[in-house]
Amino acid sequence: IAAIHGACLGGGLELALAMLRKIEAQARASRISTKAEFLNQLWLTYRTRGLLPEAMALAEELTALGRSTHNDVALAKGLLAQGFVRFSMHELAASHKVIWEGAALADKAGDMAFRIAATITAGQAYAEDGNFADALAKLQTAASLAREYDRPIQSVMALNALATLYGQLKQYDKGFKTLDEAYVAAAKTNS
Repeated sequence: IAAIHGACLGGGLELALAMLRKIEAQARASRISTKAEFLNQLWLTYRTRGLLPEAMALAEELTALGRSTHNDVALAKGLLAQGFVRFSMHELAASHKVIWEGAALADKAGDMAFRIAATITAGQAYAEDGNFADALAKLQTAASLAREYDRPIQSVMALNALATLYGQLKQYDKGFKTLDEAYVAAAKTNS
C-alpha cells in the first residue's frame, strides 16, 4: 500500500487507482489496520482525481470501520478524510468539525507521524476559522512533537505550517526563524 501511496503523490493517479483496484478484494478481507489503510489510500486517490462523492463514501466507510471495530486510528483517519473531502466541497464548517474530532482521536494514537499530521491539520482548520490563538497553539504543538520525533519530513511539514501562520499573524521575524529551522530539516531529507 505504501508504494501505491507514492504513486498517488507522484501524480500517477491512474496507476495508483489501478493498483488499488487490483488489491481491493485482498485488502478488504485483511486485518483491520490493512483494510483501514487501503480505504485511506483509496479515498485520497478519488479526491485527488476530483471524484468527491466517491471519496466521501470511502471516507464514511473508513469512519464506520473505525467505529464498529473500536479502532481509534481508523476512526480518526476516517474523520480526517471526511474533513478533507468536505473542505474540497467548500463545506468549511462541517470540514472543521470532523477534522477537530479526528485530530483529538489521533492525539491518543501511538503513531507519532499521524499525530503530527493530524495536529497540523487541526491547526490549519483553526486558522481557516479565524481562531488564530488555537491555531497557534496547535501548530506550535505540532512543531514540538516533530522536534521530539526527530524525523525531517514531519519537521518540515510542521514548521512550514507554523511559518505560514506566523505570516498570517504578521509575525514575520518568527516566521523567518521558523523557516530557517525548516530549511535545516529539509536539507536532511536529501530531496
